[in-house]
Amino acid sequence: MQAGDGAHAIPSPSRALKLAGRQKFLAAQATLLAPQLRLQNISHLHATWANHIADLAHLAAQKTERSWSFAAHARDLWVEGGDLKGKLQNAKFGAVCTRAGEEELRKHGENVIYAPHGLPLDKFPFQPWQKARKLRVVGVGRLVEKKGWMDLVAAVGIAQRYGTAVSAQIIGEGPLRGLLERQIAGQGLSDSIQLRGALPEDEVIAAMQGANCFVLPSRRASDGDRDGLPNVLLEAAALGLPLVTSDSEGARDFVDEDTAWLFPSSDAMALATALGNVVSRPEKTLELCHAARERVENEFDVNRNVEILVRAFTGGRREERSGEE
Repeated sequence: MQAGDGAHAIPSPSRALKLAGRQKFLAAQATLLAPQLRLQNISHLHATWANHIADLAHLAAQKTERSWSFAAHARDLWVEGGDLKGKLQNAKFGAVCTRAGEEELRKHGENVIYAPHGLPLDKFPFQPWQKARKLRVVGVGRLVEKKGWMDLVAAVGIAQRYGTAVSAQIIGEGPLRGLLERQIAGQGLSDSIQLRGALPEDEVIAAMQGANCFVLPSRRASDGDRDGLPNVLLEAAALGLPLVTSDSEGARDFVDEDTAWLFPSSDAMALATALGNVVSRPEKTLELCHAARERVENEFDVNRNVEILVRAFTGGRREERSGEE
């Protein structure tokens, strides 16, 4: 029977075996977890992802008659979420950190809480941006399709050809390293773009403080995966870096034309133009930096935003944050 016949498609034997194996594994893990929950008198389980981690929390909660909840972010929601309706029917709530995620999760149930990210602002001192002769770009994120690093590599080459002095470092590791290395070499950009691999948090912050522009060229991946709101975008804004980012759904929770140089996702030419704007329009760039820091302070202070989840865990609700604005 085909999926278009009005019935659910029958999974292939190999996929069915894989799913059955995963369920058996999760059930075994839940059985091992149950005694610890009773021993430690834990009354509520919270899964930090909406994928198999939420499935495990659900099974363990059922075995021990505990309440449970889960959080949804990016890939775990858009690609690996599975039966989100079933999860919401059984969970106390599902929390999301972006408005796009909230809209998606609300298609499956109403007990959804919008709990945006937050920063400990004392760790990220603001330093007013100053124009320099060369644009020193930093990007932070895994080397995967949805981060769009291939667009940044292409944009650096374009910007240089049009007279913008720019170099870039990309901090992160992932399966696309080989592809990016070949792209960088093929475009003759080995002296301009550095792949630094994964770094500890303090080194990431130091790298951002040594740069004078932050780029996040997120795009929607071919398998449907997409970014939420990466913390590094908030961190860069808090430090005072100009933000150059694509107009992806997750980023729009924080950035707009008042806080960042935006460009259409997957458009390397538009990204190169935005990089040029950072240095050619310094007054506007400085204005964006101050507005971005102010927005972090007003909307993404961790001490304020964590209260949303605290109230959810203790039975209260922040209705003004979970509904439409």
